[in-house]
Amino acid sequence: MKYAWTACFGIVAVGLSTPALADDAPPTAPPTTTAVAVPLTAKIDNGAAVLVSGDARFVVVPAGVEAVHLVGNRLYVALGRAGAAQYDVTAPNAPKLVARASGIEGKVTGFHDVGSETWMEIETRRAVPAPSAEAGVVAAPSMMETPQMPRIPTPEPPQARAVVRAMAVVGTSPGEVEIDAGRAEGVVVGDRLSVFRLQAVVESRGDYVNRERVAVVEVIAVREHSCLGEVARGARVVVGDAVERAKVDESESLVFPRRLSGLIDFSGTLRPLVNVGTPLGGGVLIDGSATYLGRGYFAGARLQPLGLGGTKDGATVSTSVLAEAGYDARPFAVGLGVGVSAVNGDLDAILGYGKAFDETAGGATTTTATQKTKTAFSLGQVIRLGARDGLNFSLVNVLLYHKKPTGEAGFIYGATTGKLSIPLMQSTDLFAEGGGGFMGYAYGALGVHTWLIGRGDAGSLALSVAAGGAAVWGSREVTVTADATTNSPAYTTSEDITIGGPMASLGFQYRLGL
Repeated sequence: MKYAWTACFGIVAVGLSTPALADDAPPTAPPTTTAVAVPLTAKIDNGAAVLVSGDARFVVVPAGVEAVHLVGNRLYVALGRAGAAQYDVTAPNAPKLVARASGIEGKVTGFHDVGSETWMEIETRRAVPAPSAEAGVVAAPSMMETPQMPRIPTPEPPQARAVVRAMAVVGTSPGEVEIDAGRAEGVVVGDRLSVFRLQAVVESRGDYVNRERVAVVEVIAVREHSCLGEVARGARVVVGDAVERAKVDESESLVFPRRLSGLIDFSGTLRPLVNVGTPLGGGVLIDGSATYLGRGYFAGARLQPLGLGGTKDGATVSTSVLAEAGYDARPFAVGLGVGVSAVNGDLDAILGYGKAFDETAGGATTTTATQKTKTAFSLGQVIRLGARDGLNFSLVNVLLYHKKPTGEAGFIYGATTGKLSIPLMQSTDLFAEGGGGFMGYAYGALGVHTWLIGRGDAGSLALSVAAGGAAVWGSREVTVTADATTNSPAYTTSEDITIGGPMASLGFQYRLGL
């Protein structure tokens, strides 16, 4: 059987009327902007819906517009296969989305006023059998016939009409969104809703609009005509995004969430430790970083880490400060850092090149001890495998520039720190971390990281706690001076200072949006 494709055009009810607010819905704040005086007209300019009042122009929808229709202070926008939308343009410079129609079988190309209602013009295609010998001659309607205007439908009850109307995001806060649909629209706690965003795509053949799913949220609280949804990791939702009921196969990945950009990530960890044995003493390891997460890159500064310790035998310090940057994608990141490292003691002794020794003739001896802090130019290597806010393993290596006793100079290994993060639920990770090296520190711990506010986007705050063990060490220079009345030698050597024992840690992470 052969088929012929024909294009047909229909006019159907737009269904973009604004539902009445429930008694418990929050009152709408009056616009803070000043409305522009009438007359007001609407037009399409390079695919954008534009309001014009005298010399003033206000863009309502930036791209993908097929037609516009202004009725009083209501602007209807045809978005082709993306559906249609209705805006309140009482204040043209601050248009407000009041209704949305999507999931329409066809292409919305225009509007008509029928009675007191506004109707959408929808272009669709259908297939019918082609003429065949068996069917004979069948009369076809004349192409010149004028189609009748469809009958104005009987108004539906408000609740029934609200069930089929489009949903949209009307408010956001860290980790949560407010949606303009509730009990009256059949939404209940536990429902899964998909959030979509229209984005302009510039192609060589013209302007196109991409409809991207940006989040799947779970409803956690419901009102009569509104609900609150919990956002998953890696999701960024904005006011005006369209909302639909999620399909069975639509979900957010816990181990491989989206990468968020346009954020500054601040983090720090405090790890106090107690010396085991004698003499009595203690120490601390402190991490800190501030990193900007751009589109495909990162840049920031890192304290890697600051190790301090002390007993009656002396004190020790070890640290590296690095400025780092690199490529940052969703599945991995690599980068380099430059900075300076400091070690309290003799680098040659710490790195195992031997002790300084100087012998002279003499008699009775006197012992004195001094400590010096040596600095060195440093390079850092940064790598992360896995999503930043999901399952990932990260490493940071530090290399020191040092001149050996033999006169040779070059980069030598300093220390390494690493961390493995395993997501347990949307707000909680289990992590194992550790590190150390010749610079004079070592630690290892197991802990939990929890987002207290948000899920990693702007305004999110997390705390982490861990327990394990740690040590810091260095060296001091000891000089023994001879008395001329005896033949005892005089010499200079190095002694190690080590503080190590159990450790507990407390950390924080905060993300600031730009």
